[in-house]
Amino acid sequence: MTLAKPAFPTPDHDHGRCTADALAHAEAVCEQRAQKFTPIRRQVLAALLSSHRPLGAYEVIDELAKSMPRPAPITVYRALDFLMTNGLVHRIESRNAYLACAARPRRDLRGGVPDLRALRPSR
Repeated sequence: MTLAKPAFPTPDHDHGRCTADALAHAEAVCEQRAQKFTPIRRQVLAALLSSHRPLGAYEVIDELAKSMPRPAPITVYRALDFLMTNGLVHRIESRNAYLACAARPRRDLRGGVPDLRALRPSR
C-alpha cells in the first residue's frame, strides 16, 4: 500500500499572503537592524519565496531574468549572503541551494541555530 504524499503547499494555500507576510517580516528585520532591504535583495527573496522549495543561485537568476534584465551571478550571491546573514534565507549545503525562511524560525537549545524542521511540510 502506498500512502499519498501530502501536497505542499496545501491546495488552500494563499501564496500572495504568504509572500507578502515574509517580505514584511524581512523589511521589519532589516529596519530593526538598520540594514538596507534593497530592490535586488527583495527580488532575490521573492524569487525564493515563489517556489516553496530550495533553489540554486542560478535557478534564482533564471527566475529573476523572467521579469528583469539577467542579473550578474555576483549580485545574486551578495544578496543571498545578506539574506542568510539576517536569517531570512538558509543554505542547504548538501544541495548547494537556498531556502527562504517564510516564518520566524524556532531556535533550538544548542546556541540559537535555526530549526529547519519548521520550514518543511509535516508528514
